[in-house]
Amino acid sequence: MHGHGGLEIREERGPEEVRLLVRGELDIASAPRLVTAALAAGGTRRHVVVDLSELAFSDTVGLNAVLRMRRRAAAAGITLEVVEPEVPFAALRVLRAARHLGVAPAAPPA
Repeated sequence: MHGHGGLEIREERGPEEVRLLVRGELDIASAPRLVTAALAAGGTRRHVVVDLSELAFSDTVGLNAVLRMRRRAAAAGITLEVVEPEVPFAALRVLRAARHLGVAPAAPPA
């Protein structure tokens, strides 16, 4: 288990996959560690599950880290599955709020 700066990452290795159980806060201080841990976990297994269901908090930096992690894993030939957090990413909350406020996408330039 790796713990530091409000984020814990516990690794469980199975015959076909590696599962990373992530708890705590995913933010600017901890996001690089999660990306590194996910890519390192794929070293001997080609399927990595990153379980974010126990995250207490994530901001837009955390969301960006997950997107970056997926791109880098795909480039390395690793199938990455992400389990959605119970607490939504802050960025997703903003997008949902925008939808409820009736915010429409900008018109394309003429």
